[in-house]
Amino acid sequence: MRRANAVRAPTTILGLAAAKARGQAALDVWIADGIVVPGPVFAARRGVAVGQLGAAVRRGDLFSKAIRGHRYYVATMLDVAPAAAAAVCQALVPLTDSQKAIFWLKPHGALAAKTAAQTICMGKLEQVVQLALATSAQARAAAR
Repeated sequence: MRRANAVRAPTTILGLAAAKARGQAALDVWIADGIVVPGPVFAARRGVAVGQLGAAVRRGDLFSKAIRGHRYYVATMLDVAPAAAAAVCQALVPLTDSQKAIFWLKPHGALAAKTAAQTICMGKLEQVVQLALATSAQARAAAR
């Protein structure tokens, strides 16, 4: 029997919709914190035209993440030479843009708890490329 004055729990978003909302909120924080930067900002800091970014993405030399209809680039890729970023991005080609972003942003045990950019800045590009290749191979194997 339902009581007329029963208190209802507030309506909450559940399941996939809740996960999407949390993901979008995290991306909004990335933007606000400068973890990702819009294409025009990335291009200006690289000293290239915005159109060159699209060409680099198509070649696999860079990647971008679509957020609210705009393309964003991981800011830490600006800390390394374009050729170094391209080498790592080429190794990550099979991954999704989100997986690539996480690879660039998180510290890796295999890199002595450093990020990809930090390790490249220490002169260890090949170590990062090898980890990127291993990460891609693992993702391909998991997808089977």
